[in-house]
Amino acid sequence: MTENRRLQAEKIISVIILVLLSAIYIACICARAKAAASPKPDFTVVIDAGHGGIDGGVSGTKSGVKESELNLDISRKLKTVFEKSGAKAVLTRKTEAGLYGIFSKGFKKRDMKKRMEIAERASPDVFVSIHLNYYSSSSRRGAQVFYKIGSEKSEKLAISVQNQLNALQNKNYAPLPGDFYVLNESSGEAILCECGFLSNKEDEAMLLTDEYRQKIAETIFVGIETYRYGLAERDSNHISFNGAKFVKSALNSLIIRQVLSRSFALIFLNLSPLKCEAP
Repeated sequence: MTENRRLQAEKIISVIILVLLSAIYIACICARAKAAASPKPDFTVVIDAGHGGIDGGVSGTKSGVKESELNLDISRKLKTVFEKSGAKAVLTRKTEAGLYGIFSKGFKKRDMKKRMEIAERASPDVFVSIHLNYYSSSSRRGAQVFYKIGSEKSEKLAISVQNQLNALQNKNYAPLPGDFYVLNESSGEAILCECGFLSNKEDEAMLLTDEYRQKIAETIFVGIETYRYGLAERDSNHISFNGAKFVKSALNSLIIRQVLSRSFALIFLNLSPLKCEAP
């Protein structure tokens, strides 16, 4: 009887050891797989939250909210979406403070130069500056995208992002060339997104909600991704993709996008249940 109990105990111990060894083995395999599926990002985006510090930008007509605060929040959300997709995202401004150091004469110029220093160190594939608009007529609303003058790639990028923002806001704006320091000094594709008008009560009310700012960030992401994978059309017959479905597809396809070639990734994305519609 004692011998049988000893044998049973040994069997139980053997099973426990086997289970533990199996668990360790599986954990090692999973760790290696995760490492293999998480290579160095092959796409870098610099996100510039406009204004900051003493320079609050424009203010909401009704709420008085500072543009700089909303710019930063949208930029942070955009950074998170890009990072979830496997890309590297760099913010020029991470806090509500400006980048000019001590406030004194010439602070704006110092602020702009610092932003571009951060951007150039990151060697981005795309530079996007986030802003909000203001106009004397309160009826004007919606997003407007500007692109680097003389850059055909920046123009195509702007068209792609503008198309997505138009679809979100039911507008039909065309992107415009922008004579802005951050665009002129960018070495690659560069756009500036005015995400709405704080002078318009409808735009202001929506921009004050976290949900809408998240939608803005996701929509800009979709626009950049459609440009990146060559899915955007240039002319008036452009295709507007269903943003929510594209974002979900892009985030869920991280491993495939990182491991497979660009052409195969295009095939994968086209197989996703995207709803296309002519604006």
